[in-house]
Amino acid sequence: MKKQELEKGMVVETRDKLRFLVIGDNLEGKDGYLKLQDYKDDMQFGNNHQPGYINLDNFDIMKVYPSILALTDINVAQQPLWERRETPRLTSDEIAILRNIGL
Repeated sequence: MKKQELEKGMVVETRDKLRFLVIGDNLEGKDGYLKLQDYKDDMQFGNNHQPGYINLDNFDIMKVYPSILALTDINVAQQPLWERRETPRLTSDEIAILRNIGL
């Protein structure tokens, strides 16, 4: 799914499991909002921000849910329309262990 396919009323879930409602060019949540213009076409949070204490990967959109009728339904369990599939990332410790296994 691409960013331009998001429609008003859809719900998106970030890597940190935060849910936002798509309203116009914004993602509105209970504690704030994000701008869709800050996302790349593949719905990963852009890298044009200054790094700080926040891990920007946490804002990547991981799931997209169908449109909802009321804001109170934002956390209602439902099947996602789209879900990002990623290969697991290995830590440097895990890579070192795998290199030292005698197979």
